[in-house]
Amino acid sequence: PPPTHPGPEFWCSIAYFEMDVQVGEIFKVPSSCPVVVVDGYVDPSGGDRFCLGQLSNVHRTDASERARWDAAGGR
Repeated sequence: PPPTHPGPEFWCSIAYFEMDVQVGEIFKVPSSCPVVVVDGYVDPSGGDRFCLGQLSNVHRTDASERARWDAAGGR
């Protein structure tokens, strides 16, 4: 029989940038979560949710703020 190999621990990694600056840590989605939601809230409920609202940036521009909320709304 062919050898079995475990699947990857994470199937997706999300890095969030404002202009050319990474904000926050890289978010890794576990293989146990087949879907990930990106939203503007601040309280992630688990490995399947990446919340932009919890990320702060003292150098945030108005343009970044508008784009951030568009992304948070799934646009």
